[in-house]
Amino acid sequence: MHMRDSDAALADAYPESRSLESFFEQARSATSKGECARVRQLYTEVLKLEPHSILAYLERSLAHLRLAFPDLAAGDAYRALLLVDMVREDDEEVTPEIAEMEAKAFSYLSIALQEIGCHEDSMCYKVIGATRHPESNSEAPGYIPGKEAILRQGEWRREVYPWNNMEPDRFSDETLEVLNAAMAKCSTKAVLKVVDLPVLQRDLSFAGDGDRSSDKHLGVYAKEDIFLGETFFSEASPLTVVADPENSSLCEYCGGDLPDQYEVCDDCWEGDEDSGVMWCSEECRQKAFKSYHPALCGRDFTWLYRDINATASTNSAYSLLLLKTFAMALTLNVHPLALPDVKYLYGVSRPPLKHIPAIALPFNFTHQVLQPIQMLQEMDVDIFDPKYLDFFDLWVMQTVRAKFISVASARISAKTRRTEVAAVHTLYSMFNHSCEPTVTWECENEVKFTGFSRHKKHSESAAPIVAVKEGDECWTHYCDVRMEYKDRQRDAFGSLGGKCVCRRCVEEESEDKRVNGISHEE
Repeated sequence: MHMRDSDAALADAYPESRSLESFFEQARSATSKGECARVRQLYTEVLKLEPHSILAYLERSLAHLRLAFPDLAAGDAYRALLLVDMVREDDEEVTPEIAEMEAKAFSYLSIALQEIGCHEDSMCYKVIGATRHPESNSEAPGYIPGKEAILRQGEWRREVYPWNNMEPDRFSDETLEVLNAAMAKCSTKAVLKVVDLPVLQRDLSFAGDGDRSSDKHLGVYAKEDIFLGETFFSEASPLTVVADPENSSLCEYCGGDLPDQYEVCDDCWEGDEDSGVMWCSEECRQKAFKSYHPALCGRDFTWLYRDINATASTNSAYSLLLLKTFAMALTLNVHPLALPDVKYLYGVSRPPLKHIPAIALPFNFTHQVLQPIQMLQEMDVDIFDPKYLDFFDLWVMQTVRAKFISVASARISAKTRRTEVAAVHTLYSMFNHSCEPTVTWECENEVKFTGFSRHKKHSESAAPIVAVKEGDECWTHYCDVRMEYKDRQRDAFGSLGGKCVCRRCVEEESEDKRVNGISHEE
Protein backbone atom coordinates (compact mmCIF):
# COMPACT_ATOMS: atom_id res chain seq x y z
CA MET A 1 0.00 0.00 0.00
CA HIS A 2 1.51 3.31 -1.06
CA MET A 3 1.05 6.44 1.05
CA ARG A 4 1.87 10.08 0.49
CA ASP A 5 4.45 11.59 2.87
CA SER A 6 1.75 13.40 4.86
CA ASP A 7 -0.21 10.16 5.32
CA ALA A 8 2.92 8.29 6.35
CA ALA A 9 3.69 10.95 8.95
CA LEU A 10 0.22 10.53 10.40
CA ALA A 11 0.62 6.76 10.46
CA ASP A 12 3.89 7.05 12.42
CA ALA A 13 2.57 9.61 14.89
CA TYR A 14 -0.82 8.26 15.96
CA PRO A 15 -1.95 4.86 17.32
CA GLU A 16 -5.06 5.02 15.12
CA SER A 17 -2.78 5.14 12.08
CA ARG A 18 -4.11 2.00 10.42
CA SER A 19 -7.68 3.36 10.51
CA LEU A 20 -6.48 6.73 9.28
CA GLU A 21 -4.51 5.05 6.51
CA SER A 22 -7.62 3.14 5.47
CA PHE A 23 -9.76 6.28 5.42
CA PHE A 24 -7.18 8.17 3.34
CA GLU A 25 -6.95 5.31 0.85
CA GLN A 26 -10.74 5.09 0.57
CA ALA A 27 -10.98 8.86 0.15
CA ARG A 28 -8.44 8.88 -2.68
CA SER A 29 -10.33 6.07 -4.38
CA ALA A 30 -13.63 7.94 -4.01
CA THR A 31 -12.01 11.10 -5.37
CA SER A 32 -10.83 9.28 -8.49
CA LYS A 33 -14.41 8.08 -9.05
CA GLY A 34 -15.88 11.56 -8.55
CA GLU A 35 -17.79 10.46 -5.42
CA CYS A 36 -17.56 13.83 -3.68
CA ALA A 37 -20.15 13.14 -0.98
CA ARG A 38 -18.29 9.95 -0.07
CA VAL A 39 -15.01 11.88 0.03
CA ARG A 40 -16.54 14.40 2.40
CA GLN A 41 -17.83 11.63 4.67
CA LEU A 42 -14.45 9.88 4.81
CA TYR A 43 -12.52 13.02 5.70
CA THR A 44 -15.09 13.78 8.39
CA GLU A 45 -14.29 10.34 9.85
CA VAL A 46 -10.58 11.18 9.68
CA LEU A 47 -11.23 14.34 11.72
CA LYS A 48 -12.95 12.30 14.42
CA LEU A 49 -9.75 10.25 14.78
CA GLU A 50 -7.26 13.04 14.14
CA PRO A 51 -8.99 16.38 14.85
CA HIS A 52 -5.86 18.43 14.13
CA SER A 53 -5.35 17.09 10.61
CA ILE A 54 -4.72 20.10 8.39
CA LEU A 55 -4.75 17.80 5.38
CA ALA A 56 -8.21 16.42 6.21
CA TYR A 57 -9.69 19.91 6.49
CA LEU A 58 -8.12 20.87 3.16
CA GLU A 59 -9.40 17.79 1.37
CA ARG A 60 -12.86 18.23 2.86
CA SER A 61 -12.83 21.88 1.78
CA LEU A 62 -12.10 20.76 -1.77
CA ALA A 63 -14.90 18.18 -1.59
CA HIS A 64 -17.32 20.90 -0.46
CA LEU A 65 -16.28 23.06 -3.41
CA ARG A 66 -16.96 20.20 -5.81
CA LEU A 67 -20.34 19.61 -4.14
CA ALA A 68 -21.21 23.29 -4.75
CA PHE A 69 -21.17 24.20 -1.06
CA PRO A 70 -18.58 27.01 -1.09
CA ASP A 71 -19.82 28.26 2.30
CA LEU A 72 -18.71 25.00 3.91
CA ALA A 73 -15.50 24.99 1.86
CA ALA A 74 -14.64 28.41 3.26
CA GLY A 75 -15.25 27.18 6.80
CA ASP A 76 -12.97 24.17 6.39
CA ALA A 77 -10.20 26.18 4.73
CA TYR A 78 -10.33 28.72 7.56
CA ARG A 79 -10.10 25.98 10.20
CA ALA A 80 -7.06 24.61 8.36
CA LEU A 81 -5.46 28.05 8.70
CA LEU A 82 -6.25 28.08 12.42
CA LEU A 83 -4.45 24.76 12.80
CA VAL A 84 -1.39 26.17 11.04
CA ASP A 85 -1.47 29.13 13.44
CA MET A 86 -1.56 26.67 16.36
CA VAL A 87 1.63 25.06 15.05
CA ARG A 88 3.31 28.48 15.03
CA GLU A 89 2.05 29.35 18.53
CA ASP A 90 3.47 26.08 19.89
CA ASP A 91 6.87 27.13 18.51
CA GLU A 92 6.87 24.11 16.29
CA GLU A 93 8.72 24.23 13.03
CA VAL A 94 6.57 25.08 10.04
CA THR A 95 7.84 22.41 7.71
CA PRO A 96 7.75 22.82 3.92
CA GLU A 97 4.84 20.38 3.91
CA ILE A 98 2.80 22.51 6.34
CA ALA A 99 3.75 25.67 4.44
CA GLU A 100 2.41 24.08 1.26
CA MET A 101 -0.84 23.18 3.02
CA GLU A 102 -1.15 26.74 4.33
CA ALA A 103 -0.78 28.06 0.78
CA LYS A 104 -3.54 25.70 -0.36
CA ALA A 105 -5.76 26.78 2.53
CA PHE A 106 -5.47 30.44 1.50
CA SER A 107 -6.18 29.46 -2.09
CA TYR A 108 -9.24 27.33 -1.28
CA LEU A 109 -10.59 30.00 1.06
CA SER A 110 -10.18 32.67 -1.60
CA ILE A 111 -11.83 30.51 -4.27
CA ALA A 112 -14.73 29.60 -1.98
CA LEU A 113 -15.37 33.21 -1.00
CA GLN A 114 -15.28 34.27 -4.64
CA GLU A 115 -17.86 31.63 -5.55
CA ILE A 116 -20.10 32.81 -2.71
CA GLY A 117 -19.77 36.41 -3.85
CA CYS A 118 -17.69 37.80 -0.97
CA HIS A 119 -15.19 39.36 -3.36
CA GLU A 120 -13.48 41.71 -0.91
CA ASP A 121 -12.76 38.91 1.57
CA SER A 122 -11.69 36.66 -1.31
CA MET A 123 -9.13 39.16 -2.56
CA CYS A 124 -7.90 39.79 0.98
CA TYR A 125 -7.03 36.14 1.59
CA LYS A 126 -5.62 35.78 -1.91
CA VAL A 127 -3.20 38.65 -1.25
CA ILE A 128 -2.20 37.28 2.17
CA GLY A 129 -1.55 33.86 0.68
CA ALA A 130 0.48 35.25 -2.20
CA THR A 131 2.51 37.46 0.15
CA ARG A 132 3.24 34.67 2.61
CA HIS A 133 3.91 32.03 -0.07
CA PRO A 134 5.00 33.80 -3.28
CA GLU A 135 6.61 30.61 -4.59
CA SER A 136 3.43 28.56 -4.25
CA ASN A 137 1.81 27.08 -7.34
CA SER A 138 -1.61 26.92 -5.67
CA GLU A 139 -4.13 28.45 -7.99
CA ALA A 140 -6.33 31.31 -6.81
CA PRO A 141 -9.23 33.12 -8.50
CA GLY A 142 -8.02 34.38 -11.85
CA TYR A 143 -9.67 37.78 -11.98
CA ILE A 144 -9.71 41.06 -10.10
CA PRO A 145 -13.26 42.36 -9.60
CA GLY A 146 -14.17 45.89 -10.51
CA LYS A 147 -15.07 48.33 -7.77
CA GLU A 148 -18.76 47.69 -8.25
CA ALA A 149 -18.21 44.00 -7.47
CA ILE A 150 -16.21 44.45 -4.28
CA LEU A 151 -18.66 43.12 -1.72
CA ARG A 152 -18.43 41.67 1.75
CA GLN A 153 -21.74 39.86 1.44
CA GLY A 154 -22.55 37.01 -0.90
CA GLU A 155 -25.12 34.21 -1.06
CA TRP A 156 -25.47 30.58 0.01
CA ARG A 157 -28.11 27.93 -0.69
CA ARG A 158 -30.88 27.25 1.82
CA GLU A 159 -31.50 23.52 1.68
CA VAL A 160 -30.93 20.36 3.69
CA TYR A 161 -27.34 19.22 3.27
CA PRO A 162 -27.27 15.66 1.84
CA TRP A 163 -25.69 14.21 5.00
CA ASN A 164 -28.14 15.93 7.38
CA ASN A 165 -30.14 13.08 8.91
CA MET A 166 -31.48 15.15 11.80
CA GLU A 167 -34.45 16.82 10.12
CA PRO A 168 -37.70 15.26 11.39
CA ASP A 169 -40.54 14.19 9.14
CA ARG A 170 -42.65 17.26 9.82
CA PHE A 171 -45.79 15.60 8.46
CA SER A 172 -45.64 12.29 10.33
CA ASP A 173 -48.22 11.34 12.94
CA GLU A 174 -45.42 11.24 15.52
CA THR A 175 -44.34 14.83 14.80
CA LEU A 176 -47.91 16.11 14.81
CA GLU A 177 -48.50 14.38 18.14
CA VAL A 178 -45.45 16.07 19.69
CA LEU A 179 -46.30 19.50 18.30
CA ASN A 180 -49.98 19.31 19.21
CA ALA A 181 -49.06 18.31 22.76
CA ALA A 182 -47.02 21.51 22.91
CA MET A 183 -49.84 23.45 21.23
CA ALA A 184 -52.28 22.30 23.94
CA LYS A 185 -50.14 24.16 26.50
CA CYS A 186 -50.33 27.37 24.44
CA SER A 187 -53.94 27.29 23.24
CA THR A 188 -57.15 25.36 23.83
CA LYS A 189 -58.59 26.61 20.54
CA ALA A 190 -55.87 25.69 18.03
CA VAL A 191 -54.53 22.51 16.46
CA LEU A 192 -51.83 21.75 13.88
CA LYS A 193 -52.66 19.98 10.63
CA VAL A 194 -50.91 19.20 7.34
CA VAL A 195 -51.90 21.66 4.61
CA ASP A 196 -51.11 22.16 0.91
CA LEU A 197 -49.69 25.59 0.05
CA PRO A 198 -48.71 26.92 -3.39
CA VAL A 199 -45.10 26.68 -4.50
CA LEU A 200 -43.90 30.28 -4.62
CA GLN A 201 -41.96 31.97 -7.39
CA ARG A 202 -38.42 32.97 -6.36
CA ASP A 203 -38.55 36.07 -8.58
CA LEU A 204 -40.52 39.15 -7.52
CA SER A 205 -40.68 40.34 -11.12
CA PHE A 206 -42.57 37.21 -12.16
CA ALA A 207 -46.04 38.22 -13.35
CA GLY A 208 -48.99 36.26 -12.04
CA ASP A 209 -49.34 33.60 -9.37
CA GLY A 210 -47.11 30.86 -10.79
CA ASP A 211 -47.81 27.35 -12.01
CA ARG A 212 -50.29 26.64 -9.18
CA SER A 213 -48.37 23.57 -8.03
CA SER A 214 -48.43 22.97 -4.28
CA ASP A 215 -46.28 21.62 -1.50
CA LYS A 216 -47.04 20.23 1.95
CA HIS A 217 -46.62 22.40 5.04
CA LEU A 218 -48.05 22.59 8.53
CA GLY A 219 -50.82 25.02 9.40
CA VAL A 220 -52.80 26.07 12.48
CA TYR A 221 -56.56 25.48 12.51
CA ALA A 222 -59.32 26.61 14.86
CA LYS A 223 -60.76 23.83 17.04
CA GLU A 224 -63.67 26.16 17.83
CA ASP A 225 -64.72 29.68 16.88
CA ILE A 226 -62.12 32.38 17.59
CA PHE A 227 -63.57 35.83 18.13
CA LEU A 228 -62.34 39.26 17.10
CA GLY A 229 -60.05 40.64 19.79
CA GLU A 230 -59.82 37.30 21.61
CA THR A 231 -56.30 36.30 22.65
CA PHE A 232 -56.33 32.55 22.14
CA PHE A 233 -52.62 31.65 21.96
CA SER A 234 -49.58 32.45 24.12
CA GLU A 235 -46.07 30.99 23.74
CA ALA A 236 -42.79 31.68 25.55
CA SER A 237 -39.34 30.67 24.27
CA PRO A 238 -35.84 30.42 25.74
CA LEU A 239 -34.61 31.46 22.29
CA THR A 240 -35.28 35.11 23.08
CA VAL A 241 -32.40 37.59 22.89
CA VAL A 242 -31.95 41.20 23.97
CA ALA A 243 -29.66 43.15 21.65
CA ASP A 244 -28.38 45.60 24.28
CA PRO A 245 -28.87 43.99 27.71
CA GLU A 246 -26.85 46.59 29.63
CA ASN A 247 -28.96 49.55 28.52
CA SER A 248 -32.39 48.19 27.66
CA SER A 249 -33.95 47.29 31.06
CA LEU A 250 -35.36 44.11 29.54
CA CYS A 251 -35.42 40.59 30.94
CA GLU A 252 -32.60 38.49 29.48
CA TYR A 253 -34.80 35.38 29.35
CA CYS A 254 -38.20 36.53 28.08
CA GLY A 255 -37.50 40.06 26.78
CA GLY A 256 -40.20 41.60 29.01
CA ASP A 257 -39.80 44.87 30.92
CA LEU A 258 -37.82 44.67 34.16
CA PRO A 259 -39.68 45.59 37.38
CA ASP A 260 -38.09 47.80 40.04
CA GLN A 261 -36.96 44.67 41.85
CA TYR A 262 -35.33 42.19 39.49
CA GLU A 263 -33.21 39.05 39.71
CA VAL A 264 -29.50 38.87 38.87
CA CYS A 265 -26.67 36.38 38.65
CA ASP A 266 -24.09 37.22 41.31
CA ASP A 267 -21.29 35.68 39.25
CA CYS A 268 -22.10 37.97 36.30
CA TRP A 269 -22.86 41.15 38.27
CA GLU A 270 -20.29 43.95 38.50
CA GLY A 271 -21.43 45.71 41.66
CA ASP A 272 -23.05 49.12 41.35
CA GLU A 273 -22.66 49.42 37.59
CA ASP A 274 -25.69 48.89 35.38
CA SER A 275 -24.24 45.77 33.89
CA GLY A 276 -24.68 42.04 34.14
CA VAL A 277 -27.54 39.67 33.42
CA MET A 278 -30.99 40.63 34.72
CA TRP A 279 -34.29 38.74 34.85
CA CYS A 280 -37.79 40.00 35.54
CA SER A 281 -38.67 37.16 37.94
CA GLU A 282 -37.28 34.20 39.83
CA GLU A 283 -39.12 31.96 37.35
CA CYS A 284 -37.20 33.43 34.40
CA ARG A 285 -33.96 33.19 36.37
CA GLN A 286 -34.50 29.50 37.09
CA LYS A 287 -35.46 28.75 33.49
CA ALA A 288 -32.30 30.50 32.27
CA PHE A 289 -30.09 28.50 34.64
CA LYS A 290 -31.79 25.28 33.63
CA SER A 291 -31.55 25.78 29.88
CA TYR A 292 -28.51 27.88 28.92
CA HIS A 293 -27.03 30.32 31.46
CA PRO A 294 -24.28 28.05 32.89
CA ALA A 295 -22.53 28.09 29.50
CA LEU A 296 -22.68 31.91 29.36
CA CYS A 297 -22.08 32.71 33.03
CA GLY A 298 -19.26 35.21 33.51
CA ARG A 299 -18.32 35.21 29.82
CA ASP A 300 -17.51 38.49 28.12
CA PHE A 301 -19.43 39.02 24.89
CA THR A 302 -19.03 42.80 24.85
CA TRP A 303 -17.36 42.55 21.44
CA LEU A 304 -20.40 40.77 20.01
CA TYR A 305 -22.97 43.21 21.39
CA ARG A 306 -20.85 46.14 20.23
CA ASP A 307 -20.77 44.75 16.70
CA ILE A 308 -24.50 44.00 16.71
CA ASN A 309 -25.52 47.44 17.96
CA ALA A 310 -23.35 49.15 15.36
CA THR A 311 -25.85 48.28 12.62
CA ALA A 312 -29.55 48.84 12.10
CA SER A 313 -29.92 45.52 10.26
CA THR A 314 -32.16 42.93 11.90
CA ASN A 315 -29.75 40.30 10.54
CA SER A 316 -27.50 41.00 13.53
CA ALA A 317 -30.00 39.28 15.82
CA TYR A 318 -29.24 35.90 14.21
CA SER A 319 -25.78 35.92 15.79
CA LEU A 320 -27.28 36.34 19.26
CA LEU A 321 -29.83 33.60 18.60
CA LEU A 322 -27.00 31.33 17.45
CA LEU A 323 -25.05 32.14 20.63
CA LYS A 324 -28.00 31.16 22.82
CA THR A 325 -28.43 27.97 20.78
CA PHE A 326 -24.77 27.09 21.42
CA ALA A 327 -25.29 27.75 25.14
CA MET A 328 -28.39 25.55 25.26
CA ALA A 329 -26.61 22.72 23.44
CA LEU A 330 -23.69 22.86 25.87
CA THR A 331 -25.81 23.19 29.02
CA LEU A 332 -28.25 20.43 28.07
CA ASN A 333 -25.66 18.31 26.20
CA VAL A 334 -28.03 18.10 23.25
CA HIS A 335 -27.08 18.50 19.58
CA PRO A 336 -28.16 21.99 18.36
CA LEU A 337 -30.43 20.49 15.70
CA ALA A 338 -32.03 18.16 18.26
CA LEU A 339 -33.02 20.94 20.66
CA PRO A 340 -36.85 20.99 20.86
CA ASP A 341 -36.83 24.74 20.19
CA VAL A 342 -34.84 24.22 16.96
CA LYS A 343 -35.71 20.72 15.74
CA TYR A 344 -39.17 21.39 14.29
CA LEU A 345 -38.48 24.82 12.81
CA TYR A 346 -39.00 25.10 9.07
CA GLY A 347 -36.32 26.90 7.15
CA VAL A 348 -34.52 24.31 5.08
CA SER A 349 -35.86 21.85 2.54
CA ARG A 350 -34.57 19.00 0.45
CA PRO A 351 -32.88 19.97 -2.84
CA PRO A 352 -35.60 21.53 -5.03
CA LEU A 353 -36.90 20.34 -8.34
CA LYS A 354 -34.70 21.26 -11.28
CA HIS A 355 -37.12 23.90 -12.55
CA ILE A 356 -37.19 25.63 -9.15
CA PRO A 357 -33.90 27.27 -8.10
CA ALA A 358 -32.64 26.83 -4.56
CA ILE A 359 -33.40 29.73 -2.24
CA ALA A 360 -30.35 31.95 -1.76
CA LEU A 361 -29.65 33.60 1.59
CA PRO A 362 -27.21 36.41 2.40
CA PHE A 363 -23.75 35.20 3.42
CA ASN A 364 -21.28 37.20 5.50
CA PHE A 365 -17.93 35.55 6.25
CA THR A 366 -17.44 37.44 9.50
CA HIS A 367 -20.90 36.70 10.89
CA GLN A 368 -21.16 33.10 9.71
CA VAL A 369 -17.63 31.74 10.04
CA LEU A 370 -15.45 33.98 12.22
CA GLN A 371 -17.95 35.10 14.88
CA PRO A 372 -19.36 31.64 15.71
CA ILE A 373 -15.84 30.31 16.29
CA GLN A 374 -15.07 33.29 18.53
CA MET A 375 -18.30 32.70 20.48
CA LEU A 376 -17.38 29.07 21.10
CA GLN A 377 -13.85 29.96 22.13
CA GLU A 378 -15.25 32.46 24.66
CA MET A 379 -17.22 29.55 26.17
CA ASP A 380 -14.01 27.46 26.36
CA VAL A 381 -15.09 25.16 23.55
CA ASP A 382 -12.24 23.64 21.56
CA ILE A 383 -13.72 23.48 18.07
CA PHE A 384 -11.15 20.80 17.17
CA ASP A 385 -12.20 18.49 20.00
CA PRO A 386 -13.77 15.39 18.37
CA LYS A 387 -16.76 15.51 20.74
CA TYR A 388 -17.65 18.97 19.40
CA LEU A 389 -17.07 18.29 15.70
CA ASP A 390 -20.60 16.93 15.29
CA PHE A 391 -22.16 19.70 17.42
CA PHE A 392 -20.43 22.69 15.88
CA ASP A 393 -19.45 21.82 12.33
CA LEU A 394 -20.25 24.72 10.01
CA TRP A 395 -23.08 22.87 8.26
CA VAL A 396 -24.87 22.66 11.62
CA MET A 397 -24.47 26.40 12.19
CA GLN A 398 -25.68 27.16 8.67
CA THR A 399 -28.74 24.94 9.11
CA VAL A 400 -29.66 26.61 12.40
CA ARG A 401 -29.20 30.06 10.87
CA ALA A 402 -31.39 29.16 7.87
CA LYS A 403 -34.16 28.09 10.23
CA PHE A 404 -33.89 31.34 12.19
CA ILE A 405 -33.95 33.50 9.06
CA SER A 406 -37.20 31.86 8.06
CA VAL A 407 -39.06 32.14 11.38
CA ALA A 408 -37.47 34.66 13.77
CA SER A 409 -39.41 37.72 14.87
CA ALA A 410 -37.89 41.00 16.00
CA ARG A 411 -39.01 44.13 17.80
CA ILE A 412 -37.47 47.42 16.66
CA SER A 413 -36.72 50.17 19.17
CA ALA A 414 -38.75 53.32 18.51
CA LYS A 415 -35.77 55.42 19.66
CA THR A 416 -32.81 53.85 17.88
CA ARG A 417 -34.63 52.05 15.01
CA ARG A 418 -32.40 49.07 15.80
CA THR A 419 -33.33 45.57 16.88
CA GLU A 420 -34.33 45.60 20.54
CA VAL A 421 -35.55 42.02 21.05
CA ALA A 422 -35.57 39.00 18.74
CA ALA A 423 -37.03 35.55 19.33
CA VAL A 424 -37.77 32.20 17.78
CA HIS A 425 -41.03 30.48 18.75
CA THR A 426 -41.67 27.02 17.31
CA LEU A 427 -45.48 27.07 17.30
CA TYR A 428 -45.72 30.73 16.34
CA SER A 429 -43.75 29.83 13.21
CA MET A 430 -46.42 27.29 12.20
CA PHE A 431 -49.01 30.01 11.48
CA ASN A 432 -49.07 30.62 7.72
CA HIS A 433 -49.17 34.00 6.00
CA SER A 434 -51.92 35.86 4.23
CA CYS A 435 -52.23 39.55 3.40
CA GLU A 436 -55.85 39.13 4.54
CA PRO A 437 -55.06 37.76 8.01
CA THR A 438 -57.61 36.43 10.46
CA VAL A 439 -55.27 36.64 13.45
CA THR A 440 -52.60 39.13 14.46
CA TRP A 441 -49.70 38.84 16.88
CA GLU A 442 -47.76 40.84 19.42
CA CYS A 443 -44.59 39.92 21.27
CA GLU A 444 -43.54 41.19 24.66
CA ASN A 445 -42.46 38.54 27.15
CA GLU A 446 -44.52 36.01 25.17
CA VAL A 447 -45.85 35.90 21.63
CA LYS A 448 -49.65 36.11 21.57
CA PHE A 449 -52.22 35.67 18.81
CA THR A 450 -55.55 37.49 18.74
CA GLY A 451 -58.54 37.23 16.41
CA PHE A 452 -58.30 39.98 13.76
CA SER A 453 -59.95 41.51 10.69
CA ARG A 454 -58.83 44.40 8.48
CA HIS A 455 -62.44 45.37 7.92
CA LYS A 456 -64.00 44.99 11.36
CA LYS A 457 -63.04 46.47 14.72
CA HIS A 458 -63.44 44.79 18.07
CA SER A 459 -65.84 46.48 20.46
CA GLU A 460 -66.35 45.50 24.09
CA SER A 461 -70.00 46.55 23.97
CA ALA A 462 -70.93 44.87 20.69
CA ALA A 463 -71.85 41.23 20.21
CA PRO A 464 -68.83 38.93 19.64
CA ILE A 465 -67.70 38.70 16.00
CA VAL A 466 -66.15 35.49 14.72
CA ALA A 467 -62.68 36.06 13.25
CA VAL A 468 -61.90 32.40 12.52
CA LYS A 469 -64.63 29.81 12.19
CA GLU A 470 -64.22 26.37 13.70
CA GLY A 471 -62.31 24.17 11.24
CA ASP A 472 -60.79 27.09 9.28
CA GLU A 473 -57.08 27.87 9.09
CA CYS A 474 -55.71 30.73 11.18
CA TRP A 475 -53.88 33.13 8.86
CA THR A 476 -51.34 35.56 10.30
CA HIS A 477 -49.20 38.17 8.50
CA TYR A 478 -45.44 38.38 7.92
CA CYS A 479 -45.58 42.01 6.78
CA ASP A 480 -47.51 45.23 7.30
CA VAL A 481 -50.82 44.48 5.57
CA ARG A 482 -51.56 48.20 5.20
CA MET A 483 -48.99 48.46 2.39
CA GLU A 484 -49.84 48.09 -1.29
CA TYR A 485 -49.30 44.65 -2.82
CA LYS A 486 -45.86 45.17 -4.39
CA ASP A 487 -44.43 46.45 -1.10
CA ARG A 488 -46.04 43.60 0.83
CA GLN A 489 -44.61 41.02 -1.55
CA ARG A 490 -41.17 42.57 -1.28
CA ASP A 491 -41.32 42.80 2.52
CA ALA A 492 -42.52 39.21 3.05
CA PHE A 493 -40.29 37.67 0.37
CA GLY A 494 -37.52 36.55 2.72
CA SER A 495 -39.80 34.94 5.30
CA LEU A 496 -41.99 33.26 2.69
CA GLY A 497 -39.11 32.16 0.47
CA GLY A 498 -40.88 33.55 -2.58
CA LYS A 499 -43.47 35.95 -3.97
CA CYS A 500 -46.73 36.04 -2.02
CA VAL A 501 -49.66 34.69 -4.03
CA CYS A 502 -52.39 34.98 -1.42
CA ARG A 503 -55.85 35.75 -2.77
CA ARG A 504 -55.58 39.44 -1.93
CA CYS A 505 -52.21 39.87 -3.69
CA VAL A 506 -53.41 38.03 -6.80
CA GLU A 507 -56.60 40.12 -7.00
CA GLU A 508 -54.81 43.45 -6.42
CA GLU A 509 -52.08 42.63 -8.95
CA SER A 510 -54.70 41.60 -11.50
CA GLU A 511 -56.67 44.80 -10.91
CA ASP A 512 -53.51 46.90 -11.17
CA LYS A 513 -52.67 45.37 -14.56
CA ARG A 514 -56.26 45.77 -15.75
CA VAL A 515 -56.41 49.46 -14.81
CA ASN A 516 -52.97 50.35 -16.12
CA GLY A 517 -52.92 47.93 -19.04
CA ILE A 518 -49.34 46.83 -18.33
CA SER A 519 -47.45 44.39 -16.15
CA HIS A 520 -45.54 46.13 -13.40
CA GLU A 521 -42.28 44.26 -13.27
CA GLU A 522 -39.74 45.32 -10.73
